Amino acid sequence: MQQVVLDASVILKWYLDFPEEKNREKSLLILEQHLERDIEINIPEFAYYETIHVLKFSKYKLGLFTIRKAVNSLYALKLNSFPFDKNLFLKSLDISFESDLSLYDSYYVALAFNLNCPLITSDGKILNRCSSLSKVPTSFETILLDRYEEGKNDDKIPF
Repeated sequence: MQQVVLDASVILKWYLDFPEEKNREKSLLILEQHLERDIEINIPEFAYYETIHVLKFSKYKLGLFTIRKAVNSLYALKLNSFPFDKNLFLKSLDISFESDLSLYDSYYVALAFNLNCPLITSDGKILNRCSSLSKVPTSFETILLDRYEEGKNDDKIPF
């Protein structure tokens, strides 16, 4: 089974069914692949908090009932979540200082490094800033959500 790390920018699209949300269909394709056990989705445990935080403060003004439903459904998906880890935190700190990414974003990158699997994001800033990292594992790749297609490897963006 293929392993991937998703950041909150992809997970959010599962819950934001609005016309201006780009690439929602692709995020739902990833979710479907997870539910069919074609891929395993890995996230840092704080991704739950980050996702729900963004939903609460989104421009869409979602109500408490809707957000509580999102919390319940997110946990029901049984994503492979990793508890906060000191070594990954230190690695993400190094990545953050070198790339000027936030610690949140750097932690997703560090987790993908650690698991030796792709990071899928809809945030082009992560891709751009990771390209300047000096100590990137040769197998590391970031996949922008808008270029993601099921079963195609040529959409991957290796470093």
